[in-house]
Amino acid sequence: MPYLESITTLKGAMSERSFSPQTGTVLQYSDTGGDASPVLLVHGWTCNQTFWSAQVEHLAGRYRIITPDLAGHGRSVSDRGAWTIDGFAADVCRLVDHLRLQRVVLVGHSMGGAVALEAAARLGAGVGVVVVVDTFVFDYGHYTAKQIAELMAPFRRDLPAALHKLVQNTTAQRTDRVVIDGIAEQMARTSPTVALPAFESLFAWDPLSVFNTIAAPIRCINGALTNEKARSRYAGFVSEQVISDAGHFLMQEAPARVNEALDRALSDRA
Repeated sequence: MPYLESITTLKGAMSERSFSPQTGTVLQYSDTGGDASPVLLVHGWTCNQTFWSAQVEHLAGRYRIITPDLAGHGRSVSDRGAWTIDGFAADVCRLVDHLRLQRVVLVGHSMGGAVALEAAARLGAGVGVVVVVDTFVFDYGHYTAKQIAELMAPFRRDLPAALHKLVQNTTAQRTDRVVIDGIAEQMARTSPTVALPAFESLFAWDPLSVFNTIAAPIRCINGALTNEKARSRYAGFVSEQVISDAGHFLMQEAPARVNEALDRALSDRA
């Protein structure tokens, strides 16, 4: 899919905008604007805002939708020296403050879920709900340095090839090859200088501390690959919906069911 092609055709026209959360960083984001309740969608590792296209189209008109490209991803640029979950979360918080969003819903896929959770812990009462979409495919924060090095090794050797294998191995068998190739091709556009340290930061990230500090309800929408150790560690903090015949890239594999699950997660707001 050409970058942002679908954004221009969505109902409730989205405006493409930019924001600099700090010197040397410019985030590109799209925003439907208006006075409706805000929903900010955070994409995953090496992805970009277009991964949310089906959800934007579904939610537009009922909510104000904001979809940023994280620093170093999509069209966003940065000369920062460190690429971490904390850094991405700080950018999201600054964007929320810049837009003066109140009781924002933070939705994050994969690494974007980690970013959304960290941002929610910082924003406190400014967040209404956090929805994480298939974030816990790894038992983050519980790997040794040796295990992280082993997980990272194929990505360091050949990032595009490893990304393609990752997508193949984490999508459902019924997923169309065109969809798999398209996802992998988009992800491979991210520079290794961004992708590798960001991935390493994600493996080292431990969500337990943020779960303990987030006051907002936390909803999970998971596919079939949730790590059971992670599920058991965090079950007491979240409510979960499972799309059992979808893999990790739920928004592309089962967009209609993800939309239904999002509707349920948002309608249950406390």
